Amino acid sequence: MRSPNGTYQIMNPEIFNAAFLSFSLIFVGIGGGFLLLKLQGREE
Repeated sequence: MRSPNGTYQIMNPEIFNAAFLSFSLIFVGIGGGFLLLKLQGREE
């Protein structure tokens, strides 16, 4: 009943790439905002 491709059919490369891209964008946004806050705190 279990086909070898059955489990991996759900994980499409396109969906995985989109999720990875959005996750990296969120991570970069949070990191960038935190860095900006630290820089602003030092300048004042």
